[in-house]
Amino acid sequence: MIVRELFGVLDEKEIYKYKVVYDDIEAEFCEFGACVTSVILKDKKGNNRDVVLGIDRLELFPENSPAFGSVVGRYANRIKHAKFEFNGKEYQLQKNEGDTCLHSGDSYHYRKWNSECYEDREGAHIIFSLFSPDNDQGFPGNLNISVEYIVTEEKELVIHYTYDTDKDTCVNLTNHSYFNLNGHDSGNAMEHKVMIAADGVTQVDDKLLPTGKILDVTGSAFDFRKPTVIKENYDKTFVPYCTGDDFDINYVLNDYDGTLRHVAYVEGDKSGIRMDVYTDLPGLQFYTANALEEFEGKDNVFYTYNHAFCMETQYFPDSVNIRQFPSPFIQAGELKSTTTKYSFSVAPKKRRKFK
Repeated sequence: MIVRELFGVLDEKEIYKYKVVYDDIEAEFCEFGACVTSVILKDKKGNNRDVVLGIDRLELFPENSPAFGSVVGRYANRIKHAKFEFNGKEYQLQKNEGDTCLHSGDSYHYRKWNSECYEDREGAHIIFSLFSPDNDQGFPGNLNISVEYIVTEEKELVIHYTYDTDKDTCVNLTNHSYFNLNGHDSGNAMEHKVMIAADGVTQVDDKLLPTGKILDVTGSAFDFRKPTVIKENYDKTFVPYCTGDDFDINYVLNDYDGTLRHVAYVEGDKSGIRMDVYTDLPGLQFYTANALEEFEGKDNVFYTYNHAFCMETQYFPDSVNIRQFPSPFIQAGELKSTTTKYSFSVAPKKRRKFK
């Protein structure tokens, strides 16, 4: 079932939200930022837990600098010196993190999207669309974007991104949901167990910009090839992969061939809720909310450092300048689409041993 209702009025524009209700999953979405505002699941004890951080007051959405649940673009992540050269021309972008362009500056998560919905055997479809004109944020080309969320009764959240342009350009869209599988109000998330199918990460400098090198994760803090509790990897080395000691880095996913494949999973230590991640993209930014300061979210809960984790499927950061990375560029007239899927389940209970 889909329920569409008016959320409120912002800058003289009506903003609508959508609620999807099935027996084992509920989810809410908002037109502002094409945003996922809640995903409610039953834990191992049958209790409901909302597993995404978010905002429930419309007036706070224009202040959503962490981009809770939103679609980020035209180019997610960082671009060095906020510029790139393409087809013999240099494009200057917005600088919003020192000399760096992060999430394109005036990102799409600060905008109202158009929306529509329908339901079929596949599930509930919530479709957001946006037109990004030529030179928007400094990028070339008129860009038409569609982001379709599909919620299924099998407890899946599927995201289809589709876009086309009238000029050669670059596009790197992602969803910036912050997950805490114990519940958005449960505090620190570093006891979650994580697996990421990646043998390497893109090395970054002190500004979190890729150096162009791909480093093997073996023995490092970034090695999650076997299921590992996040906090346990803090005892391992972060150098030379990065200059800090937090998780905010792009994983070079194994077996990239442009098809949808299983790339990661996370398990909540208290809830028993598991989230499996599938994507057809080459990279995944694993981020543990290191820059999150006290932000008042849903239900008057204050979110802070390490309160959640993000798994942002993407092209690699600064791949507009590092051409050996998989290319985010598309040609005029080309219709491009990518898919990411989050599949939820509950870890099976341990069987009692009988004497």
